[in-house]
Amino acid sequence: MMSDTQKDIERLADINDHLRRQLDKSNEIIVELNHMVAKQAGEIATLRQQVAEAERQWDNVRRDNAKLLRQLTENRHAYKRLHDDMEDVNRHNAELRQQVAELQATVAAVKRKAQRFGDIADDWQKLANEKPEDSPKSGGFARISSVYAVCAAELREVIGIE
Repeated sequence: MMSDTQKDIERLADINDHLRRQLDKSNEIIVELNHMVAKQAGEIATLRQQVAEAERQWDNVRRDNAKLLRQLTENRHAYKRLHDDMEDVNRHNAELRQQVAELQATVAAVKRKAQRFGDIADDWQKLANEKPEDSPKSGGFARISSVYAVCAAELREVIGIE
């Protein structure tokens, strides 16, 4: 039979073998966990890069939005100025239309007066063309009729009637 020491040695050897197997399993688990940690560290690095890219894109979007807001504000101010300018132009156009209407009325009145002067010139011309009767006043009439003829011609020239 075996002695107690021998049994103790065998028992210690069994325990040692058992502990070595557990240590080997623990080492395998640690190696597996190290691989998982390395894999997750790679995924974390990839995610950090994606986050950094997303932040850059977000900054670009914010800059673009700020730029668009400035342009929108400038466009609103430009529209307001344009609207004000258009109101001024419309007011000016209304004034010009009023002036044109007044000028047209003046032209019409001048034409009516010119027609009347034309009629007067025609009457003077008729008087100038009349043959004086033989009378002592016929010499004076001839002078008057020549004055009428000159006045009629000058009046036609002034008012533009030929």
